[in-house]
Amino acid sequence: MVKLLLGKVLTFVLIFFLAQRASAQFASHGVSAGIHISNLNVVPSAALNNPLAFYYQPQTGYHIGGYYRTGLGLVYFQPQSWITILNHSINYRDNISGVLWEDNIDLIRLDVPLEMGIHVGPFSALYAPVFSIPLRTQSLMDIQLNKSGSWSNQIGIGFKLMAFQVSLRYESPHTFTKALVIESFQSTYAVEISQIIAVVSMRL
Repeated sequence: MVKLLLGKVLTFVLIFFLAQRASAQFASHGVSAGIHISNLNVVPSAALNNPLAFYYQPQTGYHIGGYYRTGLGLVYFQPQSWITILNHSINYRDNISGVLWEDNIDLIRLDVPLEMGIHVGPFSALYAPVFSIPLRTQSLMDIQLNKSGSWSNQIGIGFKLMAFQVSLRYESPHTFTKALVIESFQSTYAVEISQIIAVVSMRL
């Protein structure tokens, strides 16, 4: 699946590169920032032997980064690089005793959205496979990060006004941990994050 996705992305990049050389169309670069509303989901590795019930609410985060954009006619390709900071609060309860605990997960990660899209006038529709690498996490729980990274997908719409572009996008769930271990219960979990992201970009 990953090889197939990478093959499609590389083919798309190659087509744009050749078209760019042949037709001398425009290219631009700039900076971006965004607000994230992220939802965290804790998934037990063994659903039949799960002593805990988890409760969580969507939390806010943000990113800063940059982009390079090249286009041909109605289509464009815009790889980006973001430093994303997310903060989550988790409540979990022992199903037997009913005792409730609370913990926080603070996550910094590198996101690389490989955005491609179609624009008509000032409006655009976009799709972006996203490669994410967790850089640091802070929590009282034992979190084993998937430092090799993971893939997810973004879809969204955008609007361009002079040097600025605004987009609203949804990012599908993906797992950033090898394992989350709650030692007192000898239980192992995976942690998934999905997001709604509002992005403002400025051409330099």
